[in-house]
Amino acid sequence: MVGFRFKQGLGTLGLIISGILMASALTLLSASWLYRLVLNFYDFQTLTGLSQGQLQENFDVLMAYLLNPQISSLKMPYFSSSAGALQHFAEVKFVFHIVIIAAILATVLYFYLLYWVRKTKQVKWMQGWIRLAYISPLVVLLAIVIAFDQFFVLFHQLIFNNQLWLFDPLVDPVIQVLPESLFMLYLIMIIVIYELLIWVWDRCLKIK
Repeated sequence: MVGFRFKQGLGTLGLIISGILMASALTLLSASWLYRLVLNFYDFQTLTGLSQGQLQENFDVLMAYLLNPQISSLKMPYFSSSAGALQHFAEVKFVFHIVIIAAILATVLYFYLLYWVRKTKQVKWMQGWIRLAYISPLVVLLAIVIAFDQFFVLFHQLIFNNQLWLFDPLVDPVIQVLPESLFMLYLIMIIVIYELLIWVWDRCLKIK
């Protein structure tokens, strides 16, 4: 019994991790779509003198560089970039590729766990663990949103071993259209997609 409980807990942890990785990758792949919506609520046009279309084009060029391994250099059409900023974006590109590779592996785990629970007839016993998978990221999200400034700084300090992420808007004006609140919206989007993935997994689990 203890062995099964341990496996269920380990499986739930695997489900949470795989769900977060998959949701993160899906958010990265749909980042330009969300940015298009965000442009309707931020007054970047007044701040930069660029049109909404120009701002979207600039962001699309940035995301294409960050996501496409075949694009080796970044030259945004409407913003200049310092050497430090270009190095930072290269480091971000590497992190994004790691996330996407991990998400591909996580997708395999996601479906394997579904197969394993059904095969071992643990559907009934997993319901309590699934509730944990639903609730725990929401609790973490609430804590992060309350102290997002501190989380944002800590995240960058953990991921990057330099201070290049601290852009000077006079040297790297692109930072003006990438406000901290934008990243909080992406974080919320990750959790929303995660919750949908867990819901789909739960529904598939109950199919007779």
